[in-house]
Amino acid sequence: MLLAACASPHGREALTSLRSLGSTPTVASTSDSTPSLTVVRPVTPMATNTPFPTAGELHLAIRENIQTLNPYLAQNVSEEFVVSLLYDTLLESDAHGDLRPNLAEHWELTPDGSRLSFTLNPQAKWHNGEAVTAADVVFSFRLVQQNGFPGFTRLAALVHRAEAISRTEVEFTLFTTWPDPVRLLGTSLPIVPATLWERLDDPLHYANLDNPVGSGPFLLVEHIPGERLILRNTGIHPSGQPSIGTLVLEIQHDESKALQALKDGKLDALGWEITPAQARDVRDHPEDYPGIRMAEAPGLSIVTLLFNLRIAPFDNPVLRRALAEALDTQAIIDQALMGFGDVAAGLFPPASPWHNTDIFPIAFDPQEAAAKLSAAGFIDRDGDGMRENPDGSALQIPITCPKQDIALEIGERIATNWKAIGIAAKAEPVDQALIMPILMQAQFHVILHRLSLQEPEMAFFYFHSTCGVLRDERVSGLNYGGYANPQYDEMVEALQQARDVEEKRELLCKLQAVLAADLPQIPLYVPRVLNLYREEHFTGWSAQPGIGLLNRITIANLRAQ
Repeated sequence: MLLAACASPHGREALTSLRSLGSTPTVASTSDSTPSLTVVRPVTPMATNTPFPTAGELHLAIRENIQTLNPYLAQNVSEEFVVSLLYDTLLESDAHGDLRPNLAEHWELTPDGSRLSFTLNPQAKWHNGEAVTAADVVFSFRLVQQNGFPGFTRLAALVHRAEAISRTEVEFTLFTTWPDPVRLLGTSLPIVPATLWERLDDPLHYANLDNPVGSGPFLLVEHIPGERLILRNTGIHPSGQPSIGTLVLEIQHDESKALQALKDGKLDALGWEITPAQARDVRDHPEDYPGIRMAEAPGLSIVTLLFNLRIAPFDNPVLRRALAEALDTQAIIDQALMGFGDVAAGLFPPASPWHNTDIFPIAFDPQEAAAKLSAAGFIDRDGDGMRENPDGSALQIPITCPKQDIALEIGERIATNWKAIGIAAKAEPVDQALIMPILMQAQFHVILHRLSLQEPEMAFFYFHSTCGVLRDERVSGLNYGGYANPQYDEMVEALQQARDVEEKRELLCKLQAVLAADLPQIPLYVPRVLNLYREEHFTGWSAQPGIGLLNRITIANLRAQ
């Protein structure tokens, strides 16, 4: 299964199921022995015949058109947000990333990791009033298994069999072990009503825009394409209980008009990240933004410099270390990001519970970097002020970066830092649409890259040697730089089999230490997530790490004034 995942031509296979926040798995232990990943979380079902109170109308701007509400085909951030409000998964993550009940009121993984069962909340209902059953869960899994929806094939590869044991209990028999199958299956599989979806001839092309029926806390009452969607709180969701009565999603393609509407109080929040330049303006000139507040959340991705290790001299670890020490990363953050970022320490973001806290940012030391280069034979042989390779050939580093203002400025500042120690470098901007093909075909030397490595399993997909093999001019997985270290491979394979949480944590710390020593990528910074909102109508705004305001957790926390 792991090799099949690495063979995916797109990273979405390995990333889509990680939409929930990362956290340490819940552990239940019944003895003093080493705990397994057996999880049992009983809750008291909430009766749905007594609606909980709701109030207020929230107006939120979204940027993209809604082309589909098929929970297995949602592509953009806006579609995924709406789908998350209409459809439930078995479990969900809370604000701290811990698992909590959603459709399922408790769950259990056998100690050997071979079977995973969920017991549904008997009060869970579809929007049409019918009960959600284990048969719906089995149908939803088989729908994904049989149709090969992009981004969901990893779920199908994990499960051998899904069975409805009773009306409210479903059991999954797993093909293989996985670091956290509870989170993977519990939070990644949207559940749809079998009685409606079994009638479809072509689920792979079903937009689901006409009266979508889910079990989520909101239902769709109006959709004017290209203009707005209106969602109404059902008031009877047995798990999450948002207090917003009505959610109006205004589709705004013109961000300046949306900002003016926010200033005028016609909108309560913008559902997208603002730029560092705009964030600085809001911070430094609050008089120009009356009533507007800015939310900051830590990022869950790291911007790095990714080396193509298949090409000399980037296969030389001394060169990579010297290039890292020559970078004044804090100055790059202060100048290009207006300070709205944090220097990265290793390749796991600090907001991830798996982050190795013993790894520190690489110190800016151009003198030490220059000394390392000279000792390794990277010296100026022709007197032009620029160093050559040890074999005397020219040393020139093209830095591929997206054709965007911030990315280009960062690339140019990196080139300036490297020129200060005698390395000829130049930022080479390319269209954003070409970045993924360049990565997939390994057609780069050094590239500005965004790495999402907050979950344990991603340590395999991004750095195991089998995921970096070039086949037919295409990288076999997400290891675009071709990193290969037998010690790392052995440890990350052990991680895939680890059942004990502390064993996983220890292995992940060791893996991060190996990466910090080898530097297949130079960690630069963790960008902060920046959003704008108002509090006149609703309080309780809480930007989530890596997501910001456009998510189900934030909506659930809001309370009408």
